Amino acid sequence: MDRAQVVKRAYRALADCGLDHPPFDPRRVAENYGAVVIGQEADDSESGFCLRSGGRTLIGVNSNHRPHRQRFTISHEVGHLLLHEGRSLTVDKSVRVSYRNDISSMATDSEEIEANAFAAALLMPQDHVRAAASPLVKSQRSEREIISRLAKKFDVSSQAMTFRLVNLGILLG
Repeated sequence: MDRAQVVKRAYRALADCGLDHPPFDPRRVAENYGAVVIGQEADDSESGFCLRSGGRTLIGVNSNHRPHRQRFTISHEVGHLLLHEGRSLTVDKSVRVSYRNDISSMATDSEEIEANAFAAALLMPQDHVRAAASPLVKSQRSEREIISRLAKKFDVSSQAMTFRLVNLGILLG
């Protein structure tokens, strides 16, 4: 799937939930598509998972992680839910488990790259980021202040906002 289709799907998910201003709630999006989101303690290297079984979906997120990371993980797992029908792992019934961990966050697998792009678009839609960034850039705020203010507005980490601003060409990085 190309990036434009991934982004379009994220924006449609926001519209389906009636979400039109930041911060965008990934739990609400997940629940709108019938997923149950649960927090679960796990090793720091495990961020979350998406389990589909018998027509039901469970999204697990590491409750030991900071709230911003949990929001991104939930968004990433919603990306798997909406973008990837998946391979089946046969146990007693057909299930699919997608784990988000240190390796998947490196995004070397096409489905992981798509889920990361979906999460970024869901939490930080391009038009909203550009609209919020424009007055800050025009007022010649420092990059650090721009990142900080936008991260707070969109309820994401400074690191996630930095990546988004660089990827959108708003900051040079």
